Amino acid sequence: MKRFMVLGILLFSLAGFGLMSGCDKNDSPTKSIVGDTLSPQFQFIDSTFGEEMFEGFDQSIELSLELLSDTLGPLLAASKDNPILSLQGESDIIISSVDSIVFTDSKWWVFYFDATITDDNETMYISGADSVQLLLGTTPLSFLDYHGEPDFDVVKARAQVEGTNNDDFSLGFHHRIVVAVEEIASDSLITISGTTNDMLDITLVGDQQVCDIMMSQQLNISGLEIFVRNGMDDCIQDGSITASFTIDISCTGGGEGSNPFDELDILGTWVVTAVINDDETATFTYTHGNTYWQVTKEFDCTS
Repeated sequence: MKRFMVLGILLFSLAGFGLMSGCDKNDSPTKSIVGDTLSPQFQFIDSTFGEEMFEGFDQSIELSLELLSDTLGPLLAASKDNPILSLQGESDIIISSVDSIVFTDSKWWVFYFDATITDDNETMYISGADSVQLLLGTTPLSFLDYHGEPDFDVVKARAQVEGTNNDDFSLGFHHRIVVAVEEIASDSLITISGTTNDMLDITLVGDQQVCDIMMSQQLNISGLEIFVRNGMDDCIQDGSITASFTIDISCTGGGEGSNPFDELDILGTWVVTAVINDDETATFTYTHGNTYWQVTKEFDCTS
């Protein structure tokens, strides 16, 4: 969720400096065009949505695991070293209250909650329902399985959440994610698959401009493998993520004695696919209309 606050600030900063390009008008093109990686439009999309996709799914998992550990901490204490729980990291999510917890007949924990997320001195308030299921192999664990050491190697999570930071900022998202772990000697291989869906609606007011921004995004995670090595940083080593998002930005403004943009409009749909390679790199392919860009980026798995 942190990426939304960063996104809002970045959008307005780029608009204020005139670094955004307008919407493309395609006349039914018949062939693909290789895009310019130095174009302001591509650089904005790349910096805002490229590698940030890997933060997006991580924050969704973080919410589910935070609810799980906050509310079921005593029951899960014996499993605090489970590699899946290590994905939680240092959380910026503070669970304000859990209104109710239900353990269903189908062995799901359902949390109805309120929470805050703090990032760079900004606070977001979220609420919703998050369902989490722990499994050993393909077998869901019953409540009685927690009165000991719950030995689980799969977590399923389903969430429906809404949030705001003030009257000008709102978002909604839901996710359906499966996280599985396989022990390899003293290390672990975590595999993540699932989808996240996000919607953002924000009004940004600056000294000379007002921007209305709407964005929707779907993230598809396919067999993303994270190698959790003892005493070393986690390393993504296989799988892919595909993001499809639509942006609608409209800015108006003007100032006496200045020459800002009187009007700025961006409207379009982008698809970004990141495929993890064997050499600790990822190939990102961006598509917008009949134009595509492709770049390769390194992952630091040596620290």
